[in-house]
Amino acid sequence: MLIIGIAIALIVSRSTGNGINTPGLNPQVFAAMQAGRAETVPEPPPESTPAELEPAKPTPESILPAPNSHLPTPSSVLPTPIPTPAIVYEPYVFDKAKAIPASRLLEYYELSDREMSLYEELLAGFQNLEPIIRLEMSLNTIDDYAMFDMVYEILIAVHPEIFWLSLDCTLGHYSSGATFIRPLYLIDSQSFAAEFDGNAFIPPTDEEMAAAKAWIERQQNGITHVLEGLPVHSGMNAFELEVAVHDWLCTYIAFDDSAPNKNTLYGALIEKNAACEGYSRALQHVMGLMGVECLMIYGIHDNINHAWNAAKLDGQWYQLDMTLNATMIEDNNFPNHFYLNRTDEYMSYDHLWYGDAGIRANPLIACTATEYNYFVKIGQRPIASDDDFKRLVPEYIARARAEGSPLFEMEFDPAYARTKDIVEKKMLIDARLWENIVFYWTDRQIVGVFDR
Repeated sequence: MLIIGIAIALIVSRSTGNGINTPGLNPQVFAAMQAGRAETVPEPPPESTPAELEPAKPTPESILPAPNSHLPTPSSVLPTPIPTPAIVYEPYVFDKAKAIPASRLLEYYELSDREMSLYEELLAGFQNLEPIIRLEMSLNTIDDYAMFDMVYEILIAVHPEIFWLSLDCTLGHYSSGATFIRPLYLIDSQSFAAEFDGNAFIPPTDEEMAAAKAWIERQQNGITHVLEGLPVHSGMNAFELEVAVHDWLCTYIAFDDSAPNKNTLYGALIEKNAACEGYSRALQHVMGLMGVECLMIYGIHDNINHAWNAAKLDGQWYQLDMTLNATMIEDNNFPNHFYLNRTDEYMSYDHLWYGDAGIRANPLIACTATEYNYFVKIGQRPIASDDDFKRLVPEYIARARAEGSPLFEMEFDPAYARTKDIVEKKMLIDARLWENIVFYWTDRQIVGVFDR
């Protein structure tokens, strides 16, 4: 993806008390009433005698009632105030009963009985860290090998928690014709596997196996500890949980395509470094723990192998690409939401995913709903014309500033996106609007980071 960032200058071409609030009651009078000093109407003077027929000069007090004398006494007008309690949510607690099992995710791949048998054999071996897995079935043909590759990828796709399993393994045959698998595990960033001495495979010693399993347990506990820091609470619905987890992971993980564990849950959550597959496994794992079905999608973006996710909200599937949302801006403290809950049609503009016509390692689902698209949920529609640009861009920027956001996000309708480039579009609006904003964009999206 071509991503450009520029600083916008002034010229577009270069861009750069504890009192109770009681409505209707005079504060000073109310204070006096509270102190027991409320005035009352004075007693009438005694009847005048003949010698006192000449009227006295009137005074204000003999003409006007005391101020607010029509009001009842404080005890009859003011009920004891009842403060409105603030809503306090309980911390989010991961409930194992709500977690999505891999068997549920596996349903979306529609494996045959033979494929399922192979999956179960491999899973048991990988979970137990077996150095050599002898299969009950024999794999001998090209079709058998293709089936093995597909099942292996699907197993990894639905089990992000098996973070010690690498993407490589060896398939071979004993002299008897039986098929075996020699997995390559990654323990503390080091290869861990049975060694071949020219005649036979030498498995790790008991001490080495015990040390490897102890390391795995420590990392599992570490991942549990990391997830205790998620900014989520019990009052959030599935969409709110998804956005909170997405944004947190975007800022927690740093993109590093050279990291040794870049494709694993361990790399993403313990080492905090990952590539697209590591990002996707982290999101899938956390959402699954929260009871949201989340799948891996494998394909291509910008002619490069890529991985992202699909999540199921209220019975509808949506695609989301957290890696692109996290890396559009170099500083990962500013995640955006352009690829959050999109349709297949939207994603197909710049993503290509493998289907059953090629490598059938992707789930058989369709993403057509728009209800939980991020921009639909926040009420921000795509810019589809020059008039939209002139009217909506200032509105979106003002809204973001008023909300204290560090950035604003806008998307273009695909047809309008192709009409002119961003420099031409920016000329539609007073250049002063762009002051102190750094822009990043693709042909369909634009992010502006406020320079503070």
